[in-house]
Amino acid sequence: MAGDLRHCSATHQAAMVIGMRGEETNKDPATEWAIRISVAVVFVLTGVDKFLPNSSKYWIHVFGLIGLGDWFRYFTGIIEIVGGLLFLVPIATIAGAAILIVTMLGAMVVQAAVLKHPADSIFPALYGFGVVLAFGKVRRRSGRASNLPPSHLIQ
Repeated sequence: MAGDLRHCSATHQAAMVIGMRGEETNKDPATEWAIRISVAVVFVLTGVDKFLPNSSKYWIHVFGLIGLGDWFRYFTGIIEIVGGLLFLVPIATIAGAAILIVTMLGAMVVQAAVLKHPADSIFPALYGFGVVLAFGKVRRRSGRASNLPPSHLIQ
């Protein structure tokens, strides 16, 4: 491909360097991994917290109020752990983000409709909004490297 570059016009060479939105393809892997790791750590720790005997007293109480039993607490913890770990893996980020966003939407509905504490929906909303922002940032960064012009434009 590097050999093909010398046969491209200056416009096509510039298109290869500049992303579709006119932004430079200055990809910072450290920032991308910091975002991925941050999301993973938050959700893995939140998920693990649902299994720990001392810290899960709160979760035991909350899930008791929901009325679905301990299996649902464990299931939710596993979902949060899996979603966080998937967000960490570049090829699985979309799946991880989707799992985490849907889980936080479910938590918001439960807080408002089942537990009758709509104001407490703010916490899962903030977690979910954080995932949306992180996903947007990671996707934009990762997507830039593939924003090369179609091969038929390179002559």
